[in-house]
Amino acid sequence: MRKLALRDEILLQIDKAARYIGGEVNAVMKNKDDVDIRFAMAFPDVYEIGMSNLGMMILYDMFNKRDDVWCERLFSPWTDLDKIMREEHIPLFTLESQDPVKEFDFLGITLGYEMCYTNVLQLLDLSGIPLLAKERTEEDPLVIGGGACAYNPEPLAPFFDLFYIGEGEMVYGALFDAYKANQKAGGSRQDFLLKAAQIPGIYVPSLYQVTYKEDGTIESFQPKYENVPEKIEKQLIHFRNDSSLDMDKLTAALVHMGYERVGQVEMPGQFSIRGGIIDIYSLTEENPWRIELWGDEIDSIRSFDAQSQRSLENLDEIMIYPAAEQPIEKGEVTFIDYFKDGDSMLFLDELNHLEENAKAVEEEFQQSCRNRQEKGETTLSSNWMCSWEELCKKLNRRNCIGLSLLDPRKSGWKITGQFNLTVKSMNSYQSSFELLVKDLKQYKKEGYRIVLLSGSRTRAERLAKDLQDEGLSAFYGKDSDRILEPGEIMVVYGHARKGFEYPMVKFAVITETDIFGKEQKKRKKKKEGLF
Repeated sequence: MRKLALRDEILLQIDKAARYIGGEVNAVMKNKDDVDIRFAMAFPDVYEIGMSNLGMMILYDMFNKRDDVWCERLFSPWTDLDKIMREEHIPLFTLESQDPVKEFDFLGITLGYEMCYTNVLQLLDLSGIPLLAKERTEEDPLVIGGGACAYNPEPLAPFFDLFYIGEGEMVYGALFDAYKANQKAGGSRQDFLLKAAQIPGIYVPSLYQVTYKEDGTIESFQPKYENVPEKIEKQLIHFRNDSSLDMDKLTAALVHMGYERVGQVEMPGQFSIRGGIIDIYSLTEENPWRIELWGDEIDSIRSFDAQSQRSLENLDEIMIYPAAEQPIEKGEVTFIDYFKDGDSMLFLDELNHLEENAKAVEEEFQQSCRNRQEKGETTLSSNWMCSWEELCKKLNRRNCIGLSLLDPRKSGWKITGQFNLTVKSMNSYQSSFELLVKDLKQYKKEGYRIVLLSGSRTRAERLAKDLQDEGLSAFYGKDSDRILEPGEIMVVYGHARKGFEYPMVKFAVITETDIFGKEQKKRKKKKEGLF
């Protein structure tokens, strides 16, 4: 029988004593001598708030499914117990075993919002763990930070041994295995941190040299050792047909990527699980995906219509991107940085309008920050948004083509050449395949290179075959680097609102909107209740 960390006299003095005694239904109890790793999972707020956190519940269940790990919970004590614990030198303890946190191998702290940062220090202080990571010894637990605020770890970097950046739940197993291997080999705390830094998504602050500008933003970020990666990249989720899938890990990852769990997906940013069927509506796709399982293996992946539930096309693989953007001030990431330097070409539409709109958005953001500050509300750093000047410098260093009806203003732009091109909008075929074929044959006769965009891979393959039957040099293309010959038509999977034609270079792009017109989404009828 376990012994409570707090005496009866203390429990009678404090408010809501049930917060600290554990013993709830479904709480996991193990023998600490039968496990290799003891993990204390902390939420830096009171019990009532922390226990409502879905991500914490998922991880708690996931960790405890491993026979070699015992995951226990703890929360920030309320001010009444905090005072007593300091006066009587009672160390912070977990709910399940009531053992002091200092005896654990790991202390994992969920960073859900910045208002909890001071509570992080409270947890460390009450546990008897040195606040600064550099002052900890082999006897102290490894302190890990995760959650939404781990996307911007630098404000808390001195207090943590390591962070998970992004959807780190997908690699917790690798971290635990690395820790066990290090313990078996007799390795030190530093040896483990060096191994942990090799795991994708793990950031170990002590292994990097960071310098700051006068305004507090980062000036440089360099690893101290050769084997430490220069960049820590958040993990995306990639699935192929016939691959295995851990439902708990996927659920945890989707929640931390910003997806909302619902009964039925209706809009981007949602996912649902019904038995062995998983529906995911990614922000990067026009239609949601449906993954069907056979046991733990993926039996099929296909896209479907969210309203009619009708299947659209079978897929071999999918890549799931985050549904919620998180501020990453480390290195200041902009949209441009997602495209490889040297391998990408950016097309800029109406340079003058870009500058006007960017400056308007920047001013609106600064005004919003000032208004929130005047009201005493929490606000993002004024340096969080990339300024137009910085963005313009980034664009000037990349391969860019600017398209403008009027001469662009020279301020900020590094224009190396200026050419006059005639651009024509594409005809609307109003679902007439005969008119499309007629125009394509004329384009072929004139030596045009044609790219035809389809929003479905299956439709793209079918359309290419139909055009071949009409005697056209059409093919379904997956290789984006393929150089088209005059008269060729490449049908590819892709999206664009409208097509266009460059008569001078004899190149044209035709979209499904040009062929079939704009798809009209059916509006859902409201259900009327009977009273």
